Amino acid sequence: MRKSFVEKQSPVLPILPPSLETFEVHPRERIGPEWRTFGSMRLGIDFGTTHTVVAAVDRGNYPIVSFEHADFVPSLAAAGEDGTLRFGAQAAAVAHDPAWTVLRSFKRLLNDAGPESEVAVGPRTMKVVDLLTGFLSHVRDELYLRSNAHPRAGEPLKAAVSVPANASSAQRILTVDAFRRAGFDVVALLNEPSAAGFEYAHRFRETVTSKREYVLVYDLGGGTFDASLIKMEGRANEVVTSSGVARLGGDDFDEAILRLVEAKLGTVASIRERRLLLDECRVQKESVNPNTRKLAVDLAALGRHEPLVVPTDEVYAACAPLVQQTLEAMEPAMRDPRRENEGVDWSELAGIYVVGGASAFPPVYRLLRERFGAHRVRRSPHPFGSTAIGLAITLDERAGYSLAERLTRHFGVFREESAGAEVSFDVLLPKDTCLPAPGGPPLSVTRRYRAAHNLGAGRRATWRCGTRCCSPSTRACARCATWPRCPCGGSTATGRRSRRRSVATPPASWRCSCGCWMTGSATRSASRGAETPEAQSPPTVAAARAALRFSQRGGHGLPSSAAPACPPRLPRTAEHGRRGGCAGRSPARCGRGRTARNRRRRARPGSGGSPRTARAR
Repeated sequence: MRKSFVEKQSPVLPILPPSLETFEVHPRERIGPEWRTFGSMRLGIDFGTTHTVVAAVDRGNYPIVSFEHADFVPSLAAAGEDGTLRFGAQAAAVAHDPAWTVLRSFKRLLNDAGPESEVAVGPRTMKVVDLLTGFLSHVRDELYLRSNAHPRAGEPLKAAVSVPANASSAQRILTVDAFRRAGFDVVALLNEPSAAGFEYAHRFRETVTSKREYVLVYDLGGGTFDASLIKMEGRANEVVTSSGVARLGGDDFDEAILRLVEAKLGTVASIRERRLLLDECRVQKESVNPNTRKLAVDLAALGRHEPLVVPTDEVYAACAPLVQQTLEAMEPAMRDPRRENEGVDWSELAGIYVVGGASAFPPVYRLLRERFGAHRVRRSPHPFGSTAIGLAITLDERAGYSLAERLTRHFGVFREESAGAEVSFDVLLPKDTCLPAPGGPPLSVTRRYRAAHNLGAGRRATWRCGTRCCSPSTRACARCATWPRCPCGGSTATGRRSRRRSVATPPASWRCSCGCWMTGSATRSASRGAETPEAQSPPTVAAARAALRFSQRGGHGLPSSAAPACPPRLPRTAEHGRRGGCAGRSPARCGRGRTARNRRRRARPGSGGSPRTARAR
C-alpha cells in the first residue's frame, strides 16, 4: 500500500503507552464514565496558537478537561543545550532559564509549511510535522497521567480536531497526520468558527427565529482571526460563507503593548530581555478586566526594581487598530452566495458570537458593542474553550446536530499557458461551494484540456547527424520544429517513425535509401569527396506533412519539389569512421542503402521472410 506523502517523508515518532505506576492526578471534578462509547473516549481537541483545550462528551454535557496546573495545555516547545525537548507546562517552567530556548506560537508555522519544512528549536533542527507530533504526544500523555479525564490504559481516544477557516490544504493534512501519529483516532475535522457555532446552538438556540436565522461567529484567537456566517434551522447548521485574516490575534496585541512599553523605556538591550519583557506584557494583558485602570509591568528582567505603570487607555489605543482590522474583515462574510446581488443585513442576525482567547481582551468586546449594539453581541462563557466544546458536540450522536460546510478557498489545478511561459490557476470548484454531507455523493468535476506538449506517451525521440559521424540523442522543440545542432557542425535529423518509437516533433522525418539520415534543414554540396552541411531554416509543417505522405506511398526521400540532392559517396576515414553516401546516384537506384540491403536479406531462403513478400518487393 502506498503511504501518504507525509508518512513517506517524515519518520514516525514512537508512541509509548503511559505507565500506571507513575499515575498521579489532582482532579477538580471527576467526569463520569458515560462518555465512553464502545470502549473509546470521545474528545474535542482545539489545538490553538497559545493554548490547547480539550472537551469531553459526558451524558449530554461537554465539560472542559482539567489538567494538573490549568484547564488547558500551553502550546509551547523548549529545547535544551543538549537537544532535549519539553512541551506544554514543562516548557513554560524553563522559559526564564538561559540554557533553554522556548518556541511559542509554532502553529503559525503551518500556514506556509509542507511535509519537508523544518524549524530550528535551540541547537537542533527538525521538521515542523515532527515538532507538532511531539507536542500532541505530550497532550496525549497529559490526558492519561495528569488530567481528570481518567482514560484507561490502552483505551482508544476518538478526537474531533479543528483548523482555522482559511487554512490551506497542506495545513489540514499536516494537522490530521500529526494527530494520528500522536495516537489519536481522528474522526472529524472542522473549521474553528463552525465548531463554535455548535456551542451557540447549544446555549442560545432560543435567539434564532424565522426572521433572524443567521449567526456571525467572531473568532479571535492567539494567532488567527476568522468570521463565519452560519444559518441555523432547527438542529441543522449551514456555513454560508467565511472570511478572516491568517496572521492576526493575541500575539499581535502583545507586540503592540511591547512597542508601547519600549517607547516609554527606550530600546531594550538584548533579544533575551525583549523576549522576557514580551512574556510579561502577555501576562499583564491576560489579567486585564473591564474594571482595570492601570497596568504594572514588572521590569525585573531588565534589572529594574520598580515596575512601569501604563494606563489602560493608552494600551487600548495601541490595540485599537488591530481590533478595527477585525471589524473590516467581517464585512466580506455578510453575504449569502445564493443571493445574487443582495447581502445579508445586520438586522437579520440573531447574534454575533464572540469566541477565542484574544476576544476576552476588554477593548474587543467594547468596540463590538459600540458598533453593533449590546443586545446583538454575545460572548461565550468559555472563550478559550468554545471551539473544543463545539467539537465535542459534533461527536455526540444523541445531540442530533448536523453541519453543511462550504469551501473557504478555491479548489483547482495549476497549469501552464503561453507556451509554458506562464503558470495559471484553473478553478475547478470556486469558493463557497457547498460540500456534500457525510455519506452523500462526492463532488465530481470533468474538465478537458488540450495537450500543449506531445510527450510521445513516455517514448524517446532520437536524432542522428546527417553526416553519420555521430548519433546524438537529444530533443527538438515540439512546437516550432527547431532542429538541434550536431557536435560535428552539421544539422541533425529525426529518426524514422515506426511502431516502436514515436518522434515528439512535427511529421518531418524521412530516410534516404543509402542509409544516411537527412532533413530539409540540411543540404549538401554535390562535389565528390567532400560534404559541406549548411544550416537552413527548419521545414514548415505543410512541407513536412507532404514528405510524410510521399514516404507512406512508397517513395524515398522528399517529393521532387523539395527533395535535396543525395550526398556523394565519402571515403572511409578516421574522422567519419564509416561508409559515406551513395556516390551521387539517385535514391531510387541506390543499392548500398540500408533499405536495399534489408530487401536482399529478406529475399534469401531461410531468412524468415515470406516468399510472397519477397516477390512483391
